[in-house]
Amino acid sequence: GVVLIDDQERIVLANNVFLQRMHFSDAKLIGSRLSALDWTKSTKSKHHQDPLPWIDSLEIGASPEHISLSVKSQSGNKLLFIVSSTPLTDAGGKIRGALITFNDVTDLERVNNELEGMTQFLRHEMRNALIGATSTIDLLELRGNLNDADRQLLGRAKQSHRMIKYLLESVSEAKSIESSFARDQAHPIKINHIVTSAVNNYAAIYNDNRFSCDCEHQDILVYGQEERIIQMLDKLVTNAIDHSDVGTPIEFSCYKQNDHVIIKVANQGQPLPEDKHTLFELFASFRNLTASGHNQGIGLYVVKLIAEAYGGSVEAVDRKQVQGAEFVISLPII
Repeated sequence: GVVLIDDQERIVLANNVFLQRMHFSDAKLIGSRLSALDWTKSTKSKHHQDPLPWIDSLEIGASPEHISLSVKSQSGNKLLFIVSSTPLTDAGGKIRGALITFNDVTDLERVNNELEGMTQFLRHEMRNALIGATSTIDLLELRGNLNDADRQLLGRAKQSHRMIKYLLESVSEAKSIESSFARDQAHPIKINHIVTSAVNNYAAIYNDNRFSCDCEHQDILVYGQEERIIQMLDKLVTNAIDHSDVGTPIEFSCYKQNDHVIIKVANQGQPLPEDKHTLFELFASFRNLTASGHNQGIGLYVVKLIAEAYGGSVEAVDRKQVQGAEFVISLPII
């Protein structure tokens, strides 16, 4: 749907799609304030403490995008919209109103909630099944006197058991991080100092690897939480160590680029796959899964979650001068 408001937030125009979803008549809405519809921001959104998007457009000329808002329609049904707002100015640059678009995702949210409930149910049932499998494996090991064929079968069962257990733990970690963003309080942090300090710690911890750090000295401020940024860097450095050639350095850099800060973590070693975007999906991997290796993609998925929670992005690119990978984080600066 589309709504046009004036500089006093009064509704001037609402298209038929918006009116039908809200079960309002045109006469009922025209002239009323848009915020009077009792909007509620989603606590899952990183913008949940910000003003309503059209208020930002009217007051500071901002153009907020993709804001989750819920509202009750005239019939009492709860609707969920993804909202974007653009200020409208006259020839002299004075803000005269705003144009707001509403993308109805109510049905999609319902399906997502159903899938989330199913996921929780499956995790619970699989944990119960694992308890039984663990007991059986332990009893078989205690029996002893297994022939070679039985020991081989037992080894395969233990390998599968470890894999399933790790996958369940990874899903729980990812869901825990997603839900915690609603509780996190972002505040201004000096991102370049956090990166420099983290690299110094990595050099002290990972004695078998070499690290370099090229960060700007002048303060670079972003909104976020230091613990989350360090968690993101931890995942990136673990990934770099796992995929780097022995004796090659892991290189960090941090610098301003227009209105963003760019953080890069580069290593020399295995080339990236062609479908690089899939690296950030849950359990993605471009190496064969093994029971002992923790390379199911949970680390890079967490990196993506944290970067996007603070309005940023992450991408993986091939290095140009040497064979290897470079992961690039972009975060908006204050």
